Amino acid sequence: MLIKAQGIHFLAKAEQQSYDFTLNDFTRDDQYHDLDLSSLIPAGTKAVLLWGAYKSDTADCECRLAQYGHTGTYRKVLRHQHVVNIGKDIDCLMPVDSNRKIKYAFSSVPTYVYINLSVVAYFVG
Repeated sequence: MLIKAQGIHFLAKAEQQSYDFTLNDFTRDDQYHDLDLSSLIPAGTKAVLLWGAYKSDTADCECRLAQYGHTGTYRKVLRHQHVVNIGKDIDCLMPVDSNRKIKYAFSSVPTYVYINLSVVAYFVG
């Protein structure tokens, strides 16, 4: 446990040797899809700290992460890759629902070189 304040505990995941999710774990059609984190975080988790990156051979593609049930303008994170073959970092704090899910969407572009994403820490309480 790193931080304990007002009943919320911030816990870092143990060191890992690979990403939790990679390219083939994601549907890439510009639509929102569920990302189930229940195998990675315990019940009662309120939010996760995500880290990763993606790269495409197409300019102007994007990654959107959203709180489950909230895919409108607010309560989401947008990462936009403006230049071809330049990787874009993903690092954000994202609330999870009671089933430990979030939503994601990646642009439908011809080729992604990589998409990598991991939960590095989580908040319970």
